[in-house]
Amino acid sequence: YQKSEKKKITEPLDVYHILSPEIGHLDQEHFICFYLNTKSEIIHYETIFIGTINQTLIHPREILSIALKLKASAVLFAHNHPTGDSYPSKADMDATEKLKDASRILGIDLVDHIIIGHHQFYSMKASKKIHLDRK
Repeated sequence: YQKSEKKKITEPLDVYHILSPEIGHLDQEHFICFYLNTKSEIIHYETIFIGTINQTLIHPREILSIALKLKASAVLFAHNHPTGDSYPSKADMDATEKLKDASRILGIDLVDHIIIGHHQFYSMKASKKIHLDRK
């Protein structure tokens, strides 16, 4: 995703509207990273990992090396749940904590981790289950 007019992420619903048509119906988990500038505009986003029906492998090094290369000031993670239920699993919560810790070390804000289900989504930031960095 790279356009001359940059789209801004102001709330979790923005991410849901972008990704629901792309990944909301898929039968495998797709883990996507949005790379943002200081104005919360999307510099780039891409699918980082594709997992099995109930899990995906998340490696902070790959994700954050792209953020550094793009000079992103923040990242936002999203993935789908093929079951349609957007509620986070323990593995989702653990992965978010791991990614938050790794991004903080590099000075990159983790804005949110959003889970896309069938016609619904879950925002880790909005739920306040995990304290995230900015906005």
